Amino acid sequence: MVVVPMKMAPIKRNHKTLSLKEKSAIIDELKRGVSGKSLALKYGVGTSTISDIKKNLIKLKGK
Repeated sequence: MVVVPMKMAPIKRNHKTLSLKEKSAIIDELKRGVSGKSLALKYGVGTSTISDIKKNLIKLKGK
């Protein structure tokens, strides 16, 4: 008898739009060394969103 593990349905997050004020606060906290994962949990977004904010900041500073 072969036991096949059941796959769980992925949990879909609700869409969350961050205000400029929130993005600015995230940038400030990143500069102080707060981890992206903890910021993602705090603001209810994915870690990739935090990474995108950081990446876009670097792009803007380069101009």
